[in-house]
Amino acid sequence: MFLDEQKDSLGVLWLAALLVAVAAFPACGSNGDSNFADGDVFEDSEDESESDGDVSADGDEDGDGESDITIDGDSELEEGGDTELEAEPEEEIDMAFCDEPLVLPMTASIVIGDAHSGDRQFFDSDFVFDRNGDIISADAKGNLIRTTSDGERSVWVAKAVKRARGMAFLSTGELVVADSGLGRLIKVYSDGQIRVLTPHLDFPNGLDVDKDDFIYVSEASRAAISRVDPASGKLETLAVGFRVAANGISFSPDYSTLYFVSQDDASIYEMKRNRSGGGFDDPERLAVIPGMGGPCYGKSKGDECVENEEEGSCQEDIFGELYCRPAGVCDDLEEGDSCDLEYHSGICRMGDDGFLACIPVQPCDGKEEGDDCETEYGYAGVCESDGSGGLYCREV
Repeated sequence: MFLDEQKDSLGVLWLAALLVAVAAFPACGSNGDSNFADGDVFEDSEDESESDGDVSADGDEDGDGESDITIDGDSELEEGGDTELEAEPEEEIDMAFCDEPLVLPMTASIVIGDAHSGDRQFFDSDFVFDRNGDIISADAKGNLIRTTSDGERSVWVAKAVKRARGMAFLSTGELVVADSGLGRLIKVYSDGQIRVLTPHLDFPNGLDVDKDDFIYVSEASRAAISRVDPASGKLETLAVGFRVAANGISFSPDYSTLYFVSQDDASIYEMKRNRSGGGFDDPERLAVIPGMGGPCYGKSKGDECVENEEEGSCQEDIFGELYCRPAGVCDDLEEGDSCDLEYHSGICRMGDDGFLACIPVQPCDGKEEGDDCETEYGYAGVCESDGSGGLYCREV
């Protein structure tokens, strides 16, 4: 099952808002430690055989048999010597801006759009930066594209995906891509090789990686967020059953909170890590775009609401969030009462959501195995076991 393009584009706007908000946290809330989970190192990189400050395993860089240590190519220490490095003065950072509220909306400029990139068309996939600062994204043909800071574009891996969504680099250098077109996660290695990591996902969308390289992915159609082992691809569902489609996801700077954006009600939700159990608490709504929080935003349980031109009342889902439940024919009746549906009669029964629903009357209701019955098409039959504790009317 796929979501329409209009919702996809809307979801990307919410993801952009989330990334802007989360990006502000490290400057003001970080303790100074840095965790690089997105593409710090590429394995077997052919285009960068040397880098500043590389040190050989035996400490001998120039091959003269003596142990040398070079830092950024600027200073050299002889083993056992007294040479001191001249430390560059640290630039003082004015932190006064941390005391001021963030002014939204922030201005932005388009880097990759739908139609302004010549004959190369881009959709609404995620993008990431590699260790060189180049943008890695995907075009409409499923090619992974590298865009340099000078604006030059080249195909890194041709036809890697059918429809790319979330992307993230592992600390070991592999790129993980959520391919909603084929319902799977893939790993792309620095040499362009591709491995299917986790198949059979239900519209994988948002993607992020924690400090231990575990992959977190949202499944929009299944309304779930799961954790994936980066080596085995084993999937563990953390939360499922949202009444909204989970879209983009992102961690807080200390990885203690996982945020995700709802594609349906313009809200950002948070899931806090449970320190004792190692999992995550149930999601809670953190923020919402004013005027776009859904038909029950700002209302109380039991209030009237309208969704898709259908009247209903605001009720709580399994996570305690309000949603607009359509009015039912059994709302003012008791369990066991008769009710009428559009084409047949029924009985009010308690549903899984805790509300009465009008269940069509079955030919063998109130009868025992072997009793005569009449099928739904009016033919004579006999009640027989359906193998699961119920009875059905078999035509005779």
